Amino acid sequence: MKRALALYVPVLHAGYLALFKKYARQVESVHLFDTQLIKELSPHEKEIRAIKPKEMKRIIDALSLFKSVNVLTPRKARELAAAKYTIVTADETISRNFIEKYLPSARVIYAPVFLRWDKAHVHVQKPPRHHRISRSAFDKKIMARATAISQKSSDWWRQVGAVVVKNKRIVLEMHNFHVPSEHMPYVYGDIRDHIPAGTLSHISTAFHSEQGIIAEAARREDIGLEGADIYVTTFPCPVCAKLIAYAGIKRMFFAVGHSSFDGERVLKARDVEIVLVK
Repeated sequence: MKRALALYVPVLHAGYLALFKKYARQVESVHLFDTQLIKELSPHEKEIRAIKPKEMKRIIDALSLFKSVNVLTPRKARELAAAKYTIVTADETISRNFIEKYLPSARVIYAPVFLRWDKAHVHVQKPPRHHRISRSAFDKKIMARATAISQKSSDWWRQVGAVVVKNKRIVLEMHNFHVPSEHMPYVYGDIRDHIPAGTLSHISTAFHSEQGIIAEAARREDIGLEGADIYVTTFPCPVCAKLIAYAGIKRMFFAVGHSSFDGERVLKARDVEIVLVK
């Protein structure tokens, strides 16, 4: 089946270039979301430094990688759906909104475009102190799910996934993301580039996965966190540890340490069991 690349490109960085080079010979055409489509799919997108779609089209054309580069309007999006392409798109929220609205029956390939720091530099850790170690198959399975969820994050420094379990059933899952847009660190730069890891966690455009979990539970009438378990890929920062401690969660499972363990005392004071999954 013929393929087309359809996505939002606010800025051109190494992640997009890698995607373009990978699929240059596999797709017939490229379709860049236009301003109207962006507002429709992501109404809170306000990136003053983002390159306008028509200008981005000229930039990508100049790379000489693709036969055809187009600006995609809502009308053309419907035409694209009728053409029955396999759609290659970026693995991010605005792309998923696009597929859900315009191409719900299309075959879709979600490709990563966000950048990543070397994990050796990211995981500057202190030895974690915990109540016990778990090697159970169930805990490993849930932590593997949290790890998979973490890879959806646009954060280039640290990708964190969180999963809430009640009665052996997953009820919520979340990854860290930037607000009001996933592209914040790419368009404006990341203020945390100038802050030592594990410090001043409140100075950030990032919304932590634990914060997202608790916010989502607050707006849902069908989910309560009292007595629940939370699995996080990285030990929580001090702010998130406090939220977990006072949200009614009884067990906190983690896989790797964090640069700060200031929240550990609060968790233990609230009788939250801390479990390292290996």
